[in-house]
Amino acid sequence: MIKLADFGLARAFADPYKQTTSNVITPELLFGARHYSGAVDIWAVGLVFAELLIRTPYLAGDTEVRTPTEEVWPGVSKLPEYTVPEPPNPVRGRETYLGAFGTAGQEGVDLLMAMLVLDLRARITAQAVLEHPWWSWEGTGGGGE
Repeated sequence: MIKLADFGLARAFADPYKQTTSNVITPELLFGARHYSGAVDIWAVGLVFAELLIRTPYLAGDTEVRTPTEEVWPGVSKLPEYTVPEPPNPVRGRETYLGAFGTAGQEGVDLLMAMLVLDLRARITAQAVLEHPWWSWEGTGGGGE
């Protein structure tokens, strides 16, 4: 069982104007989405999964999300806070994930990528996460090795 507390826009005691959870806030919230779903929790679980694999924060900065495009996230340019940095940083591909998270195996990388899909409408559901082959004892990841 995984329990996550939503600290939302938590602020440090010393600096009440500085948000302290930006490295776990989903892209849709960073870009000012007013409507969102449980997909924000899947993103957070994906980041926890990534950090467990590499033992360090995966998205430790405000520009690490990269630059989503309309091609990978239809409607992103209509979000209130969306900006294109110069130069744009392309979204990471499967090979990058395999290089960084290869210890999880092919299935683990597949699961991680499904949890960290930028378009919240295309992000894996909680039910699909639980049913993913990576968790199988017979699989190549999870507890099967």
